Amino acid sequence: MPTPGKGDSAATAGAIYRGMFGLNGVVLPAQIVDFLPRLGRWVTTIGSMPTLGAGTLMGIFEQIVLVTAGLAIALFGKQARFMSNRARLLVIGASAGFVVHALFFATPKQFMYFQF
Repeated sequence: MPTPGKGDSAATAGAIYRGMFGLNGVVLPAQIVDFLPRLGRWVTTIGSMPTLGAGTLMGIFEQIVLVTAGLAIALFGKQARFMSNRARLLVIGASAGFVVHALFFATPKQFMYFQF
């Protein structure tokens, strides 16, 4: 793919910049537009938006939310030794969902080294 500095022509560079600035249109997953309906006027919706590594845009959004929640818990939460027994039980119950998801629903990915 040509880059703006090394493109075949000025028209190719212009097409790259038009795409980068959204002048060819903006596409978002339907879940985001359902959550923020006013975006529907300016964007085109699509059911699932694939990304690199066979992921989806919503998958990236979910990962960002989960990592942010995990960091907030790790940085601002109390240590287990300073919690009451009831609070420890609540934390264990809340984390059980993550464990069940990791064990039963997450599909393992092939290590990148083996793809060459």
